[in-house]
Amino acid sequence: CTDNDFFKANNHYKLKELSELYKQNNKRVILSVAKFMKRESPWDILKAFVKLNRTDLSLVLVGDGGEKQALQKYASNFPNLNIHFPGYIKYTDLPSYYQISDIFIHAAKDEPWGVSVQEAMGGNCFVICSDKVGSAQDLIINGKNGFTYPYGEYELLASKISDALNISKQVVTESNNSILSYWNYDLMWNNIMKAAAPNI
Repeated sequence: CTDNDFFKANNHYKLKELSELYKQNNKRVILSVAKFMKRESPWDILKAFVKLNRTDLSLVLVGDGGEKQALQKYASNFPNLNIHFPGYIKYTDLPSYYQISDIFIHAAKDEPWGVSVQEAMGGNCFVICSDKVGSAQDLIINGKNGFTYPYGEYELLASKISDALNISKQVVTESNNSILSYWNYDLMWNNIMKAAAPNI
């Protein structure tokens, strides 16, 4: 379980800083937080963004790893697009990255759960996951607060991003809040105590 309140809390100064970096001219932000390795599939996200070829969007790829230089070199072939590599971001700054973003993508090849999905929902993102991300089964309502797509199909991912941009922020907010009301520390603790009660 994730501390939803932590990811909802605003850091005004950090939000202002990130907005100036990534949202100039009212650009909408697509975010990934991942290790740059094959299992987490950053290439699918980058290729999907390039396929969209939209200058009104920013792609922010948070993370580090062995694929970083190759990803940056590929991205440099598209200077007209807004592609950013801020590197590793400390955990305490992650809420602001989620909060300035419109869409969060988890493209993993193999992810039994995927805590970043709930973190992104706490930051009120629309979430797009590959069908290999376990938490999508519990946390995403298709077309309301997220989509899933078949792993590796980056062209279909690009299509899902386009569709997501047309979904009302109010619908996303209401859906995220409703789902997260069943996934929080208080509820989990109460359930643990109920289960343990006969043995205490």
